[in-house]
This record gives sequence, structure tokens and C-alpha cells, in this order.
Amino acid sequence: MVTSLSTRGGRRMRVFVDCKIPKGTHQMKGERVVVQRGKKPYVHHYDTQKIQDARNAFRAMFRKHAPSEPFSGPLQVRMTFLYPFNKTEKRSVIESGWKWKTTRPDADNIFKLPCDVLTDLGFWTDDAIICEPIIRKAFADRKGVYLEITQLDDAIPDDLKHLFDS
Repeated sequence: MVTSLSTRGGRRMRVFVDCKIPKGTHQMKGERVVVQRGKKPYVHHYDTQKIQDARNAFRAMFRKHAPSEPFSGPLQVRMTFLYPFNKTEKRSVIESGWKWKTTRPDADNIFKLPCDVLTDLGFWTDDAIICEPIIRKAFADRKGVYLEITQLDDAIPDDLKHLFDS
């Protein structure tokens, strides 16, 4: 883990966890219809065993990296999920060490569950303060999750300044 100052704002934290990425995503919730006498039926959503296992795996992976003081204010959170190459992958691709993962799970679905776990572990005060999520997924010769948290200042990001020029 590395904590330092960022060029875009305040604190920055970088962590790489060498691991097999848990398979459960936030979208895999179970549901059942609950009917109570005299009341309108409703759908109850619950965490399946697969989600509970994935949540516990992410908790174990990141617990020891939790900051002593949670991040606050607007944050950029960059998560890169590195998967092992498929056995059927071309040798030239494997030798390059990197290939974008364009198959399931969807990037937005793999981001939510670890974010909830990082909130529970006190990495930040509330995941609503994540203003700039960056999610990447790739096949690589190194498997695991790279996490970078950057506290942002209130300046307009450089790539958006042209929208505010008069």
C-alpha cells in the first residue's frame, strides 16, 4: 500500500491485492415474493450465498489495507480487475502479458460489491462521494485487484474546462 499526495487534490492511496477475483456481483441478488395476510405482496431481495462469499472474500482482501482515517470529499476511485488468461488464448497474446477483457462480467457490475465492502471497512465515509469511478478489466499474467483512491479538489477537471469557457 502506498499513500501519497496527488497532483489533482489531496490524499492518494494505491493498493494491489494479488488474488483470484471473487465471482459474485451485486446484480446476483435473489428475490422472492412475500405475501402476508391483509397486506399487499412485495418482492424481497436478498444476498445469495455466492454474493455473501464474494463479499467475505473482498472483505478479507482489503481489511488489512484500510486507512486509519477514512477519505472524505469528492473521490476518484480507480479499480482494475486482472483475470488470468483463458487456456485457449493465443500464445502471442499471453506473451504480451495483457488483453482487455470484453466478456462478462460487466465492468459496472463488478465495481459495486467491492465499493460496498470498502465503505463498510472505512475506506471512505459514504460511497456517494465517489464522483469519478474508473473501472477496468483485463486478462493479464498477474491476477488481482488494483485499487487507487484519490481525493479530488473542487477545480473543474482539465478535460471538461472547454465546456465552461465563454
